[in-house]
Amino acid sequence: RITTTSDWTKDHYDPDTDTGLIIDSVFDYASTPLGLRPSTTSLNYGTTIWEGLKCYRDANGNPTVFRPDKNHERFCNG
Repeated sequence: RITTTSDWTKDHYDPDTDTGLIIDSVFDYASTPLGLRPSTTSLNYGTTIWEGLKCYRDANGNPTVFRPDKNHERFCNG
């Protein structure tokens, strides 16, 4: 089991032996399948969350997001 710490050690991954907790934490899809169909739209490049979010540059050339609070509210309410 991998736990998050502020230190990275060879216990996590040792490039000399190609061993470590990371290697032991990778599983074949068949042994741990997701409960989602591959056609789930939110897996399609994450477009579900960005749909309707308008980004543009203002008069000074700065990137601006149009009403992100309303976009967030819409997603929270389904």
